[in-house]
Amino acid sequence: MWAKTKLVNFTGLRQGQTTALHLRNHVRLPYTLQAISSRQRHLRFAHRFNRSLSDMTYSMALKFFVRTAHEEELAALADIESKAASVFEQIPELASECHYPAMPVGLLKACQVYVAAREISNEDRSGDSDREVGGVLGYVAIRRLDDAPYIAKVAVLREVQRQGIGTALLAHAESRLPATDTGAGLALTTFKDVPWNGKWYKSLGFEEIPDSDILLRFGPAHLALFMQSKEKHEHSGWKWVLMAKTVM
Repeated sequence: MWAKTKLVNFTGLRQGQTTALHLRNHVRLPYTLQAISSRQRHLRFAHRFNRSLSDMTYSMALKFFVRTAHEEELAALADIESKAASVFEQIPELASECHYPAMPVGLLKACQVYVAAREISNEDRSGDSDREVGGVLGYVAIRRLDDAPYIAKVAVLREVQRQGIGTALLAHAESRLPATDTGAGLALTTFKDVPWNGKWYKSLGFEEIPDSDILLRFGPAHLALFMQSKEKHEHSGWKWVLMAKTVM
């Protein structure tokens, strides 16, 4: 059964950039995609419902899909995080972030981790199955903090950044949050003015939370983690902040 056609606004989408769509309640990703406004970058798509637990991501350029990480993959995510962080070499004052320790496997095991994996279609290889997993391109880790979801890490390989992978990972993770989290604040800590940090999260609906409001709005664990990370990261005039959005 086909659902009603929906209109999604992808403001800022550049021609040829990867598009990845995720909907809640096990709504599957688009089977048809039609550009209707090159000026405003609007995309109209038809989607249908599917109760399967398999995960799919539609991509106009780089082919990838998002799924739950396997436990044996967790150790290798440190390398992805390291390569993703190399982008900080563009900002001399933050070059030390390139060498910041990756999340330990023990902490990742306590998180819900999703990965974006390259998809190799039958057009690209010989074989019987419709999908074959290539390398992992990025991941997102969600943990519980003050009985609320908290984004512990988002990392995408530098060579495939700015192709919609991070956006797809966050959308997928949010769509998999339990219904009890609806209305809660989904938080994270980051550099406020770094383009691929705070400015990017702001474009996805996250807002900066004043330091004085963290305890009241989120709880002591959020405040303690924020203060600890702020001491480690904030330097050379680059402000470290906690940002959050409401889970829908």
